[in-house]
Amino acid sequence: MIKKKFLWGGISILLCSAFLTTSVVLSDDTKKDESYNNPFTDIVASDWYYEDVKYVTENNLMNGTDNSLFSPYASATRGMIVTILWRAEGEPIQGKMPFDDVTEKDYYYNAVAWASKNEIVNGYDDRTFAPNDIATREQFAVIMHRYALHKNYNVTKTADLNNFTDLTLINEYAVESIKWAVANNIISGTSDTSISPKDFVQRCQVAAILKRFCSQYKSEIKNDENTVSPATPTANNSTKNNSGGGLSNSGGSVKKTPPPISEDDSDDNKNPQLATIETDTANAKPGETISIDLNLKQNPGILGMVLSLEYDETAMKLISVSNGEAVNDVLSLTTSKELKSGVRFLWDGLDLQADQVKDGTLLRLEFEILNDAVIGNKYPLTLTYNDGDIVDADLNELNLQIRQGYIEIKEGGY
Repeated sequence: MIKKKFLWGGISILLCSAFLTTSVVLSDDTKKDESYNNPFTDIVASDWYYEDVKYVTENNLMNGTDNSLFSPYASATRGMIVTILWRAEGEPIQGKMPFDDVTEKDYYYNAVAWASKNEIVNGYDDRTFAPNDIATREQFAVIMHRYALHKNYNVTKTADLNNFTDLTLINEYAVESIKWAVANNIISGTSDTSISPKDFVQRCQVAAILKRFCSQYKSEIKNDENTVSPATPTANNSTKNNSGGGLSNSGGSVKKTPPPISEDDSDDNKNPQLATIETDTANAKPGETISIDLNLKQNPGILGMVLSLEYDETAMKLISVSNGEAVNDVLSLTTSKELKSGVRFLWDGLDLQADQVKDGTLLRLEFEILNDAVIGNKYPLTLTYNDGDIVDADLNELNLQIRQGYIEIKEGGY
């Protein structure tokens, strides 16, 4: 029996299951190769993104989240996306870091500095980049548009967005980028009438957008002397020898980031866990009260954890929270005094035995859907945590994958 008390606070880093390779390339080679040996058990030939995943992995743009998983529906962070493009540039070291929330120990430090200097990315303000925030569809469109401008590619073609009923949800800074992305078939609508600019970007969508971008600009990429040539996978960067997937710097060491990657792969205490927290998705209508569950799968034996939840307070109100059956007999739950966006949940345990480790509901949230919620919108529920905020019975740091959820607003019955 373990008798420990673990208390800690603070959380801001967004967990996201995206891994990049040591060397990447924006290649113009989009032809199909029937000899492709698909290593991923969660990707099949009938998936709409199959060819996209094949393309980005064969061209060393992305790796799997481990040897056999690509995790197509996991989300991608701002730092990870700019790192893809930075590596396509040959990993240039340039520019002073303008943001307080990016430090030299972060794997994306040079990528963010390069992207900021070349006006490919902006921060939320002059000092905040939020590299671990999940990128939205409109943010990804802006990054790719500015990268095309940086490369002096032809970006004159634009589209009329009036057929999208959620056009007014696009931030002003992103309108021109989305017009460009839609016109060039780099980003399509989530339906014939929705562009969903605030939806989070998933790994399968990142793969699709990268492939479409390369296909659209293949002639310009081919003539671009600064484009990195395709790298031959090695034991350090191939999918099959990835030790769970990773993001290596030019020196061969690895900096952890959610899902964290060990700085020393020989240290078993730091290896990524396969445990997952999944947030339910739900349909609701204005004026309705609904419950959303956070579900814990492949529980590694959590003794302590801090999570934070963000959501759109103009559309919904969190009215109650309750501990789930997966941890109710083991961990006590403490929440922030105010149930508002950014609310923190702290699970704290004294004892943990093997027969108490189980899967199931981690937390139940009850929301009131406000009358201002827009019909047809998907409002994301974003969970975040910091390195060191999840530990097992021996106080070893645990790394969990989080699959974010959302509430879609419907009119009438559904």
